[in-house]
Amino acid sequence: MGILSSIFERRAADFHPSASPPSWWLELFGGGVTKAGVRLNEWQVLQLSTVWCCVSSIAIDIASLPFHVYRRLEGNAREKDTSHPAWYLIEVEPNPEMDAISFWDTLQWWTLNWGNGLAEIERRGNGQPKHLWPLEPWCTSLERVGGRLVYTYTPRDGKERTLPAEDVLH
Repeated sequence: MGILSSIFERRAADFHPSASPPSWWLELFGGGVTKAGVRLNEWQVLQLSTVWCCVSSIAIDIASLPFHVYRRLEGNAREKDTSHPAWYLIEVEPNPEMDAISFWDTLQWWTLNWGNGLAEIERRGNGQPKHLWPLEPWCTSLERVGGRLVYTYTPRDGKERTLPAEDVLH
């Protein structure tokens, strides 16, 4: 019994309410070096089957939820709006390479592991949304330039692009 209790034992000091999480939590979720001297990050923690299964389960469950576009009616009423230009992108096919479930699953995976799920809104000449393209969060940064929010996306090919906030689903 002594071995089991020592494995699961946590000092009371580790469980005090605080604005910053205890060190063991940061280590577990990719924020530092373990006592064994191993550095964990978002990529390495996904090699743990428990983490992979939890993230996968949460992401697909959320992606499978119905996402609808609504039209506001008088008062607090609303109804589904299948004529809205974004309806098809949100509920059926965000882009020619993904269906809605795989798109939302991808964004949810990234949200759970990197804290952000982002997509570029490709627009038609009239400004209506044409496609939603996932943006890898580890390649995307956000800053304020001249009072406006701007996303900078630098994919693996190194071709940096600047996107205004109105063209990013975040």
